[in-house]
Amino acid sequence: MEEGVVSNNIIELIQKCLALGKSPNENEASLAMSKAQELLEKYNLTLAQIEVDKSTKQELPNMVNIPIPLGRAEWKRSLIHYIAQGTFCKVVITGDKVVVLGRQANVFSTLVMASWIVAQLESIAWYETTTYSGNIPKLRFRDSFLNGAINRIDERLREERKTREVVNPNLKALVVNLSRETQLYTRTIFPHLGSHNSNKSFSNEAYQKGRAAGDKVSLTGSNQQLTNHKLLN
Repeated sequence: MEEGVVSNNIIELIQKCLALGKSPNENEASLAMSKAQELLEKYNLTLAQIEVDKSTKQELPNMVNIPIPLGRAEWKRSLIHYIAQGTFCKVVITGDKVVVLGRQANVFSTLVMASWIVAQLESIAWYETTTYSGNIPKLRFRDSFLNGAINRIDERLREERKTREVVNPNLKALVVNLSRETQLYTRTIFPHLGSHNSNKSFSNEAYQKGRAAGDKVSLTGSNQQLTNHKLLN
């Protein structure tokens, strides 16, 4: 299936319904408008998004979905999810992979930032775990530490986003539009989404150490170009 084909078909169907809504046959027009409204609500679309010049074909932005194999690295899944929220992308977990969906530029921004942060956290967690001499089992310490770090990073990303919204009042509207756009695209790729929950318990001591480390992680400044996904494996 080519990307955007299903979505374009939906848009064209709504356009046809709207055109039939102008029919002199009142019954036909009423049914057509009801169907158009149903589709608009189902796919979170507005009239402005589908009412285009009939001489041109509406094309969706260049949307992509990239699967990243992460195995059982739960903390990496959460980290990518948090980053994706700030870059107007969607994350779907399927098997041992995380699929990042959205506009191509936004997806690659998510992956580059994730690679940059993952490399830092791997190094910090390794040092903190190997030098820890307390009573917490090493694996539990590491998991708790990383969970604390990524939760603090999530808070920092949200704080930065709020600051940007204050500077640029139009950003909120952009966020809403991009979110709807990504949701629509995600539904065409994954029409039957479930939920994913993690019920792990963490050591408060290690978690707080991780939060402190999350304050020191650089969120920007990577000059790396993501040519493959090895950094996320």
